[in-house]
Amino acid sequence: MKRTPNGILILELDAIGSTNAEAMRLGLAGAATPLWVRANRQTAGRGRSGRAWTSEPGNHYASLLLHLSCAPTIVHHLSFVAAVAVVAAIRRVVADFASSGASEIVSKAPSTVPNLWRLRTRRTSSPQGERTNPPAAVGMPSPLGEKVAEGRMRGPSSPQAPLPLRLKWPNDILLDGAKLVGILPESTQRSDRTMLAVIGVGINLAHAPDQLGRATTCLAAHNVSVSPATMLDALAVEMAAKLAIWNMGGDFDTIRERWLSDALPMGTAMTINTGSDLVEGKFAGLDYDGALILRDHSGYDRRMTFGDVTVNAAERGRG
Repeated sequence: MKRTPNGILILELDAIGSTNAEAMRLGLAGAATPLWVRANRQTAGRGRSGRAWTSEPGNHYASLLLHLSCAPTIVHHLSFVAAVAVVAAIRRVVADFASSGASEIVSKAPSTVPNLWRLRTRRTSSPQGERTNPPAAVGMPSPLGEKVAEGRMRGPSSPQAPLPLRLKWPNDILLDGAKLVGILPESTQRSDRTMLAVIGVGINLAHAPDQLGRATTCLAAHNVSVSPATMLDALAVEMAAKLAIWNMGGDFDTIRERWLSDALPMGTAMTINTGSDLVEGKFAGLDYDGALILRDHSGYDRRMTFGDVTVNAAERGRG
């Protein structure tokens, strides 16, 4: 097996049903962690809520296997840790591409990242609450980019300018309003009561799937060419760094602040499908535990802990 620039083992496969499923299978069989599993294509890729994830060759499909020593109630933090890490990794490869002048970049990730996997255990707790008084509304920036129809690909833009990456709760990454990245964390408890987690990351590098019923894009459509292996080199370094900051829940506040710094603008109109109801409102922030704060039409802030977020059509492309 190969290793990432910061020394983490990578199992590279030509094709697999799902990198998440394979990583979890290996973990349950006793594989050493951390371990990345990367495939050139998936035949049964999955997204949130069991949705199929189209997996064409040329895109990034990889999953990180971890042992966890945190409370099961905060495993969902991994969605935010991963999102922050992926944004940082994409910015790294885009900057390398812009500065290299090459047709495809090679990895410039550092060779070592000391002590990032020596994570300490620390638990935190905070009072619960379902409603808070609304703070003052925050204004929205001007629209950026052109509108696109549902299910169509958006692009291109110049790699010399910062790509307009935005985080959509809990773990989608949008580029100029269209979906670029999907993240799928999963966890289970082994028979010895230790906890395993897998963080799956799908990044549209060369192709944008058109079966999602929403606008999608890829880095190639924005004039950035990067191989899946190079993308994983950058992601492995950033993921290790962000996991070390999170520290098994010891410092979710820093992760939360970084997530918010790249989130959709405050005031973005959105609809949450909870499975039993559609809740409309405006994005008003992220609570201390990762819950979405949605300001409803009556002016109250609601804590949403589950549901699929759809950004209302008039808001797409804002950033």
